[in-house]
Amino acid sequence: SEKTLRSRTERPIIIVPESNNSLLSITNCVSFLKDTKYIPSSSPLLQQRVNIRHQQHQEQDKNGDDHNGKKKKIITSSSTSFIIKRASKLTANKSAEFEIRSSSTFGRNTSISDWNRVSAIFVIGKQWQFKKWINGWRRPEEIFNKTAGFYLHF
Repeated sequence: SEKTLRSRTERPIIIVPESNNSLLSITNCVSFLKDTKYIPSSSPLLQQRVNIRHQQHQEQDKNGDDHNGKKKKIITSSSTSFIIKRASKLTANKSAEFEIRSSSTFGRNTSISDWNRVSAIFVIGKQWQFKKWINGWRRPEEIFNKTAGFYLHF
């Protein structure tokens, strides 16, 4: 299947909704995916974490170390994307980087190489979420034959 062929990339992309009305969005996805903690987008605690994360990023030296000599898990960030690094729980000294991107950063002008790196998509359950995407990535049945899809609700 296409999922199997696309399973290994240098830096897989995970797409999250742009909307802050979504349970998972670009503002709270790092705490969910990196720390396995769900914090609602509207939470004041989330804004504190975002501010701390940006401050820590600015404190990194050229080697990617913080001032305590520890490697950061978050390598870079912007308002529409984050790169997180996760250590392997199976193999010592191995890690993987994941690029977390807002759904608004994907459209008809997105490179094919970026589309080919998409490994997972968090959806809000609305068809319009995909309307600006390229052919072959506009219908859920096409998309989820190529990548993993997640719909969060409670």
